[in-house]
Amino acid sequence: MIEYCGLDIGGFYADWNYPLSKIQSYLKGQSPQFEEQWSRKIQPILEIMGNEKARYNHQHLLTLQQKATLGVLLDELMQLAGNYYINYENMLLSDSGVGVSKYSGLDGREIAMAHNIIWRLKLGDRGTEKRDTKRKMVVINHVIHTKTATQYQGKLWGHVTPMGQLLASNDHVDKLFGVGMLYGSGTFWNKWQTPQERFVDASPSSRDDGLEVVMKQISKEANLPNFFLHWERAPQEARAFLEAEASIRENEYYIHARPLEWNGCIYLDKVSPATPA
Repeated sequence: MIEYCGLDIGGFYADWNYPLSKIQSYLKGQSPQFEEQWSRKIQPILEIMGNEKARYNHQHLLTLQQKATLGVLLDELMQLAGNYYINYENMLLSDSGVGVSKYSGLDGREIAMAHNIIWRLKLGDRGTEKRDTKRKMVVINHVIHTKTATQYQGKLWGHVTPMGQLLASNDHVDKLFGVGMLYGSGTFWNKWQTPQERFVDASPSSRDDGLEVVMKQISKEANLPNFFLHWERAPQEARAFLEAEASIRENEYYIHARPLEWNGCIYLDKVSPATPA
């Protein structure tokens, strides 16, 4: 039996109104006086951020005072939700030499996804408190999220601590089966954060030291355009390769990772956007 559950919070790129309305609804029943005061303060800010391109409006339309107010309000309510923007802005400050953020390397999105998975694991099978110890949760996402180690990922992201690493240090790691995803070529949504500007673009080539190069060769020799490799069952002579750091393409940018950061890996020869153009 296979069950599926989503774990990402990518919707925060576009709309804060819907998720916050759920929190406000809960607060009304728990602390109506706090909810009334908090909602009154945040409503003008939410109106500016809108419900289509919150990330862009946060960066370009909110004043410094409004951003500071939003940060205070989120600190009072849900620190994790504010970390994404705080981290992003402070890393830009760090790059300019102004200073280093205390959030550097910690992304609220990664933290939130890790908490979502841990919550689901604790919940057990079909919402009960008991979980079959022989079953595992298969975790599939963009490789920047599922990797289980921190490496320097360039000036913008710095030493990102991914969701996978947060889970690897948790007591529930033995209940997870992480899967990496690589592809040969294809298309993707470029500028996907802004619906009005997004367009289908050709994926860039993998780098010479890219893990995709090896996987594409395996695909050709085995005559398998799509396949899965269980790294943990690889022969001993492959160990050095699996533990070596390699470049991996993630749509329009590249990251560094070791193959054994996942239990296994899926390779697809050709890919295209999941949603139509």
